[in-house]
Amino acid sequence: MDYDKTDMPASYDVARAFQPGVLEMWLERIAAKLPARGRIKDIIDVGCGTGRFTGPLAQLLGAKAIGYRSV
Repeated sequence: MDYDKTDMPASYDVARAFQPGVLEMWLERIAAKLPARGRIKDIIDVGCGTGRFTGPLAQLLGAKAIGYRSV
């Protein structure tokens, strides 16, 4: 089954939506373990699923991001 040709990714995102403030909390915790902002230019998010952290993390760090979802 090719899940990308179904509405399952959208349903997954709705079911796993963050409560207000939760995404920001996780991004703060992740960023605290990384070098200073501006030093990271590229992010590879391996096993990103639907990529719900990929874009926000790239935006926070001012970096380019590629998400890889294994099949």
